[in-house]
Amino acid sequence: SAMMTQYRLFLEEAQRKMRQLHSYLDQEGVSPDLSMAIKMQVLAVLKQSQRLKAREVVHLGLVSTSMQRALRTHLVSRHLSSHVFFGVWCHVDMAFLASFCTSCVEDLYFTPGDICFRENEDGETMFFVKLGTLSYKPGGFAPEASYRENDPRLECKAPSVATEVGMWLAWQYLGTLVCSQTSEALTINCGKLNDEFSRNSVSRGPVRDYAVAFFAYMKEPDAILSDLTYSIDYHGLMFALPLQSRVTLSDSLFGKLETVRMSIMSAETAETQAFPFLKTRLPRATIAKIRDEVRTGKTCIGVVDQQLVRFVFVVAMRVYRRPSLDDESLDQSVSVIDAVKSRPFLVKVGELNKNTGRLSVSCVLPGSKRKEQETTVHAMQRVIDEDLSAMGTP
Repeated sequence: SAMMTQYRLFLEEAQRKMRQLHSYLDQEGVSPDLSMAIKMQVLAVLKQSQRLKAREVVHLGLVSTSMQRALRTHLVSRHLSSHVFFGVWCHVDMAFLASFCTSCVEDLYFTPGDICFRENEDGETMFFVKLGTLSYKPGGFAPEASYRENDPRLECKAPSVATEVGMWLAWQYLGTLVCSQTSEALTINCGKLNDEFSRNSVSRGPVRDYAVAFFAYMKEPDAILSDLTYSIDYHGLMFALPLQSRVTLSDSLFGKLETVRMSIMSAETAETQAFPFLKTRLPRATIAKIRDEVRTGKTCIGVVDQQLVRFVFVVAMRVYRRPSLDDESLDQSVSVIDAVKSRPFLVKVGELNKNTGRLSVSCVLPGSKRKEQETTVHAMQRVIDEDLSAMGTP
C-alpha cells in the first residue's frame, strides 16, 4: 500500500543518514568511544517527538505580516508571564509589545548536553525556559557550590526564568548551565531592545527603573549574588520601583481586569480575552479603592498563581544578646549567628499607654512596614534607630 511504501522510504532515508554519519566519523578518525557517544545521542534525539518550529510551518508564510506579528506576540507574552515584572510590563503598551516580541526576543533550542553558558563567560541576557529542563553546575565561587548535586534549586524547569543577573549587571557567570533534556528558551537581545526603546518612552521608563532597582537589590548586604533567580524576592523588588512606574504597571493590570470583566459580560471566550491567565474578578468599587492605595504608595499589586494579589511589605527581626567570647556554653565549631539561634530573643510583650494607664498585652517581634522604595536593610536600621535605640549597646 502507499502507507507501507512511505514507511519503507522513511526507514531507508534514516538508515542512509546514519551510514553517512558513520562514514564521516570514520573518515575523520574519531575515537570509538566518542563515535559511539555521538551515535547514541543521535538515536536518543530521533526517538523523541520532534516539536515543530515556526520556520518549518510552510503555511505560516501565507499569513499576512500583521497576523504573524499577532501570533508571535501571543506566544512570547504567554511565556513572559512567568516573570513578575515582564509579565505585567508587557501589557503597558500593546503596540510596543508587538515590536518587542518580534524584534527583541529570540528563540533558543537545546538538546541534552548543550551548554547554555559557561563559568567565567560574560553575562549579557536572561533566559525564559519555555520547555524542558536546564541544570546548573556551580563553580567554586558560586553560592551554590556546597549544594547537593540533586538540589532542586539547581534545576531550571519550564516555565521559569533561568538567569537574569547578566541582563542588568556587569557579570561573569559563576557556574555552567547545561541542558539536561530537550529544551526551548527565549532570550532578550539587549542591543535591539535599546534600539526599540529609542522610539518609545512609555515602555522604557518602567524597564529603566526596574534595572536600577535590580542593581540596588543586588548591592544589598543580604543579597545572594548568584547566576540563578531562586533567591530573588521579586515582589519586594517591584515595591522598590519609583511610585510612577508602579502606578503605570498597576494601571495595566487594572485595565485588563476591566477588559476581562467586560469580556465575561459579552460571553467572550477565555482564548480571546486580553489577559487570559488572570482569574481574579473584582467589582469596580474594589478596583477603584486598590488603585487609590497604589497611587498613594500604600501598597503594591502583583499576580500570584493567576490571582491579583495586594502586597504590604514588613520587616520583623529577631534580636539576640551577643554572647561573650569566654562563654563556655558557646559552641566554638559554629558561627556566632548559628550558636545563638537556640537562645532567647527579644519580643514586645506589652505596651503601656501613659495617657490612660492602660496596658495592652502582645507578643511581637521588633519590626515595621517598609516605606516606599525602602530596602529591607534600611528598614531594619530605621527600627533600630527609632524603636530600639533606648536599649543602648551591649
